[in-house]
Amino acid sequence: VNYTERWYTRKINQQYNEVDHKLEALPGDTLNGFYRVSNYSASLSLSTKLYGMYKPLFAKKKEIQIRHVFTPQVSLSGAPGFSKYWEEYTDYNGNTQYYSPFTGQPYGVPSREGSGTVSFSISNNLEMKYYSSKKDTIKKISLIDELGANINYNMAAATRPWGDLGLNLRLKLSKNYTFSMSSSFKTYGYKFDKNGNVVENDRTEWSYGRFGIFQGYGSSFSYTFNNETWKKWKEKLSGTKDADKEKDKENSSEEGEDAEASSDESGIPKKKVEKAAVDADGYQVFKMPWSLNFNYSFNISEDRSKPINRKKMRYPYRYTHNLSASGNIKLSNKWAVSFNSGYDFEAKKIVQTTFNITRDLHCFSMSASLSPFGQWKYYNFTIRANASILQDLKWEQRSQTQSNIQWY
Repeated sequence: VNYTERWYTRKINQQYNEVDHKLEALPGDTLNGFYRVSNYSASLSLSTKLYGMYKPLFAKKKEIQIRHVFTPQVSLSGAPGFSKYWEEYTDYNGNTQYYSPFTGQPYGVPSREGSGTVSFSISNNLEMKYYSSKKDTIKKISLIDELGANINYNMAAATRPWGDLGLNLRLKLSKNYTFSMSSSFKTYGYKFDKNGNVVENDRTEWSYGRFGIFQGYGSSFSYTFNNETWKKWKEKLSGTKDADKEKDKENSSEEGEDAEASSDESGIPKKKVEKAAVDADGYQVFKMPWSLNFNYSFNISEDRSKPINRKKMRYPYRYTHNLSASGNIKLSNKWAVSFNSGYDFEAKKIVQTTFNITRDLHCFSMSASLSPFGQWKYYNFTIRANASILQDLKWEQRSQTQSNIQWY
């Protein structure tokens, strides 16, 4: 059960202007005082998991087992209507309209109409494990990380109680890469009213023997490159992975023997001093951790700005795709650089781009941010104390966030 209490110090009554056909507040309509605006709601959710196991008849040596996890869920939520916070008026067409004197307040206004929603959702997960004779171990892989659907029904709605059907799919193609996709199907189609305007139909698409109107889907692809990426690729090409593992095992066993030998008479191990890693020439190994992430998103959606197809009663689709990139590099133990950028193929321009540089000054930290591309251009330079109780101890120099800044 949820309860929300709002305290406002004013409300604004409005009058309908018959000449301009709009609501307006006249002098004296703003009333100052103490006004309580509250609302409450309740919700309940039920969920369970069903497991199924399947052992294929083929490839018996691999001892393949497939597990299916089915998760249904039903949620109920309800809230009464709070019409006492709303006023009604009649517009120039003779239709009854509503407004609230508390519209525009920082914490909003409760809904005038009540709601009673029942939500249904299902989720499927499919995993497989098998015996690997090469490594003499049991391996587990994800075939379908999630395949789900959801829809809701509003019991308090007089018309069009059904919501849109949503479908989602997620696949783990590798340890570092996940493919995700979501789509929706409109339950109620379109029709023309008496004035020739396109409005939502009161009949479901199911009543016409149709599944629903495909509204579009969105998917994204991302991949991250870092220090380990090139190392893994090199190991796969040269086949030195297993040899390195054996070497690491030998080193770990030697370290364990050294640890046992370096304990005193009471059995308490002495403090171990690790030596810095060196390369083949005897120099300290140079490490500069870095990562570079690329993300490509693709979306299809209805374009309601264009005219509808009168024969099929469908809107044309709109295609949008974006490419974003982010990365960071640690130049030393004290210096770090990062950036975030992208490209909008529809607008054909670079999106908001930011560059950040940080420097650890022991008790203080220095940071500099610069955004030379995108709609908003700005820079910011800050030196502040690291202690949480001294957060106000800082020196800051920044520009105004604006779209027409000129630096040269």
